[in-house]
Amino acid sequence: LGLAGAYLIALRAIPDGFWWTLSAFVAVWVGDSAAYFVGRRYGRHKMAPTISPGKSWEGYAAQVASGPLAGLLMAWVGHLIFGQAATLTYAGDFLVSMMKREVAVKDTSRLIPGHGGMLDRIDSLLWAGIIGYVLAQWLR
Repeated sequence: LGLAGAYLIALRAIPDGFWWTLSAFVAVWVGDSAAYFVGRRYGRHKMAPTISPGKSWEGYAAQVASGPLAGLLMAWVGHLIFGQAATLTYAGDFLVSMMKREVAVKDTSRLIPGHGGMLDRIDSLLWAGIIGYVLAQWLR
């Protein structure tokens, strides 16, 4: 958590870091939402039922398609507003699911009922911080 969180701080600290961070968050939020809704509605082929029984290949495909599209949209909006590109990220959360299964825990907290806990809410954002920071350094 600390190392990945440090990347989010570093991403925010670079020039135009607010926009880079917001772009990474939007790409993750849109991708996660698409994975959830498409997976719930059309998910028939489970990815890894023993690790994370709710995740399907259909949801994964929705996330892979929608996350980058959201990132591209943010890049386009950023270019219109600031005259520059923004970030494009994709990240998953199997690591947290594996840790929860290993210790036989369904949720990492009860703060947000039905959402797997706080760690499930931020795991993708932590990866997005790392990926967003690397992309920001590469594309700037």
